[in-house]
Amino acid sequence: MTITHWTPINTRSTWNMINGLNRSFNTMLKPHTEQKTQLVDWRPAFDIRENDREYIFNADLPGLEKKDIHITVEDNVLTITGERQMISTDDQANNGFLRREINYGKFSRAFALDDKVNTEKIEAKFQNGILTLRVPRLKPVAPVATKIKIK
Repeated sequence: MTITHWTPINTRSTWNMINGLNRSFNTMLKPHTEQKTQLVDWRPAFDIRENDREYIFNADLPGLEKKDIHITVEDNVLTITGERQMISTDDQANNGFLRREINYGKFSRAFALDDKVNTEKIEAKFQNGILTLRVPRLKPVAPVATKIKIK
């Protein structure tokens, strides 16, 4: 008797089926999806790293200007909001676009901050479509021992 490994679903055929369905839907919906672009909420990518002095947030925000971005801190929650405006199009001619895949619209991202950060000294810089936030850590306070006299 030979023992063989049994897989209930053939992974390759499943992916082929999914890709085929995607192609079918794209072909069927092509005239509708490529003529109109809706404003939708989008979620820009953030990289967050830390060192012993600060947290550093980098956001990929191509096509935005400083005036399009708003940053607030409330109750140790860092919130970044903004909006990428869609290039106006003439519905009749569609301005020559064959396909529009860039997301437009409003976004909002919120990050809970540690209690050990100095929210008063957060720095923000926006250059070449990259937003960089530097959130400094508070310097650790050494515990002070207080001697108490007994009466």
